[in-house]
Amino acid sequence: MPKINQWQTHIKWLIEMLVVESIDVYYGVIRALTEVSLNVKESEIVTLIGSNGAGKSTTLLTVSGLRIPRKGSIRFLGEDITRLPPHKRVEHRIVQVPEGRRIFPDMTVQENLDMGAFSRPRGAIHQELEMVFHLFPILQERKKQLAGTLSGGEQQMLAIGRALMAKPLVLLLDEPSLGLSPILVQDIFRTIVQIRQQGVTVLLVEQNALQALRIADRGYVLETGRVVLSGKASDLLNNAEVRNTYLGA
Repeated sequence: MPKINQWQTHIKWLIEMLVVESIDVYYGVIRALTEVSLNVKESEIVTLIGSNGAGKSTTLLTVSGLRIPRKGSIRFLGEDITRLPPHKRVEHRIVQVPEGRRIFPDMTVQENLDMGAFSRPRGAIHQELEMVFHLFPILQERKKQLAGTLSGGEQQMLAIGRALMAKPLVLLLDEPSLGLSPILVQDIFRTIVQIRQQGVTVLLVEQNALQALRIADRGYVLETGRVVLSGKASDLLNNAEVRNTYLGA
């Protein structure tokens, strides 16, 4: 995997893009998140790891505005966005790639990419389209093909590409390697590093904790809706409890 130590040495100088402070989130009467706090700095990759049901995806949904916290706050570049609706967060350039891809299967690849740029002026998307096709050349080859006929890996590429069309400052990735072959998993993680090198900040939820920590600057460990551990990704990789519980060591 690409080495990113040169990024880690500069993290302390970077501005805070996203600050989540003490949020509680409920599904009906069931509390999914309790006092969850985290922050993401400019140009970082920050990963959330934990077992199924730990609250990782709920955290992303709350950041993207699809869940509203009953308590706590979310700030983006210093602005309180806790109650801001999802489409307004996209206009603020906070964009999520949902778990399970959720592309539009009956639309072409190009139409899916165009949908990702819905919040932007039509004449201003050429650069993003070129970047997407550079990252995923297969999408350019198949831009007239119905998205539902793509392979699983190609659909994941399309889901990421669609999000990039919104020109995100913060990209929220929910389980991007889910259901992919080992070779495609490596490709997806390399692409995430490339996206960060383009100046995009990444908040990553990932079942493959080992790979996620290898490319991340920092990480948070969630258990039953609470942050129980956080720190540099390299420290979490070497933490005995993390290794035994999440890394299969």
